[in-house]
Amino acid sequence: MNDTDKQRDQFVIALHELQRLHDASIAKGRFLENVVQGRETVSFPVVERCREAMLQLKQAQHGFDQRFSEVLVHPNADQGALETMSAAVARSAEQAGRHLHIILSWVPTTPHRSMEG
Repeated sequence: MNDTDKQRDQFVIALHELQRLHDASIAKGRFLENVVQGRETVSFPVVERCREAMLQLKQAQHGFDQRFSEVLVHPNADQGALETMSAAVARSAEQAGRHLHIILSWVPTTPHRSMEG
């Protein structure tokens, strides 16, 4: 395998990783949106899942940002498509942050107690 083939293979692998991180970011953002819009029933365990989803979204966004510059400089990179993916990841993270803030505002400030007497 020559250097050109190796570079192309590395580019394809990095591009697939970008797509995976993009998809993960969008999915986590959708989960938070579903909770805010009432398509997912809110409960204390769901609030914890929301926090976890936000952490995972931020992790995916960080990984995406790390790989993005690596892929963007490749001569075969579709810069328009990559910029669109990058904007979608950033938008998802921003909206998810607002949604998490809303969800956390619903959590009572007193400790959760069972209704049993």
